[in-house]
Amino acid sequence: MAQKLYLDINTRPREALHVMDQITDDLGSFKGGQRRIWQSIFWLGALGVLFICIDSLAGYSGFGFSYLACIFWTGVGVLIIYSITRGAKGATTRLPQEQFDLARQIIHTLRDDVARTGRVTGWLDLTGAQQQSKLLRTGRTSSGRAKYYYRDPWFSAKIKLADGNLLRLTLLERTKVKRGFADRRYQIKVKLVANPQVYTVGPGQPLPGLTIDGSIFQLQGNKADPFTAQEVLSSLQTMYGYLQPHRPTV
Repeated sequence: MAQKLYLDINTRPREALHVMDQITDDLGSFKGGQRRIWQSIFWLGALGVLFICIDSLAGYSGFGFSYLACIFWTGVGVLIIYSITRGAKGATTRLPQEQFDLARQIIHTLRDDVARTGRVTGWLDLTGAQQQSKLLRTGRTSSGRAKYYYRDPWFSAKIKLADGNLLRLTLLERTKVKRGFADRRYQIKVKLVANPQVYTVGPGQPLPGLTIDGSIFQLQGNKADPFTAQEVLSSLQTMYGYLQPHRPTV
């Protein structure tokens, strides 16, 4: 089914987390409702079969139990139609769970590092990469077949931190589609502008893709498999390792 979840984020971290948790709860309630419907279908169908068997074994001429079985099976048909219709509506929101959980974990981890009146601004776009609006360019293979390049910045967050630093984080998926096959690469972009009134830049651990210009840190990385929350947060921690707080003057 198509992925149809897009969140425009412009709120405090805990409010963003509340919205994301509500989405998870709503989807859980939907799945639970579908499960209960199909359980009812099973039991009504089983009762219908049981009543037919009773009529057959007892040899009643009135077929009273068979009439009840027909009523139950009619209910089964109605429930099946209702479940299919309900499922078609509910299928418009299908979470790519790993991406959703990654974004939530990042916001959750940084929630206490945001300034008191600070917000998380950005988006969580889980509508999928292969859309016309995300088509970067097209090309041709050596045999003349068309190939398509998509760029999907599916998670972006700008956060003013409590120490005055400014953090920008973007996670992207780049997709090349050729002959019906999709080749994906995953990218991360981080920009950290350190507050010079609080920090000086000192030595730190090497981090591939990291450049430092004064108090501005920029990180770009890509890999063949998706980034995990641990990898993202570890990169942020490594970048922060270069920052040394000013010593208080006496």
